Amino acid sequence: MMEVAASADASPLKKIGIRNGGCREEEGFITMTFKEARERFHVQGIDNAYLDTNAAEQDMAFNNCIRLLEGVAKTKTIRRQHSSYGLKHYAEDPAKMFPSAYADLNTYTGYVHESTLILAALSLGFACEYRGQKSMNCFFNISETSLRTKVKQLLEEAKKTANGQ
Repeated sequence: MMEVAASADASPLKKIGIRNGGCREEEGFITMTFKEARERFHVQGIDNAYLDTNAAEQDMAFNNCIRLLEGVAKTKTIRRQHSSYGLKHYAEDPAKMFPSAYADLNTYTGYVHESTLILAALSLGFACEYRGQKSMNCFFNISETSLRTKVKQLLEEAKKTANGQ
């Protein structure tokens, strides 16, 4: 049986986030910092030495993951369309989801460690199911339709920015 991880309290405050004394409010949303997420959630196979050494880089990556996943609908069951490893690539470069439509758009945001993506998803209240007992790789209860809509929204924003609008 695979281990399932979920936030301690998945009930939302405002639009996203979870109840936690350490949360901070930004732009009308309750979110968690990268450091708070690392302290609160257990991620199977996490490389703490790497995350400690690259904390500033992964803090920015965590924020990019939050930006990708916030507002994406949660499903009642775990979906297997995208693993945490695949999703981390979309957080690094959203144009990878629609390569032919946005081939000319540079949307690369920087390296995202897989555990950083997992921590961001857990901090937003997504549940995850690990692929195996020792694998970090997992699946989430993420709506594919909602994710695709969110990525298109991010890409259209990037396109407007690139065109100076």
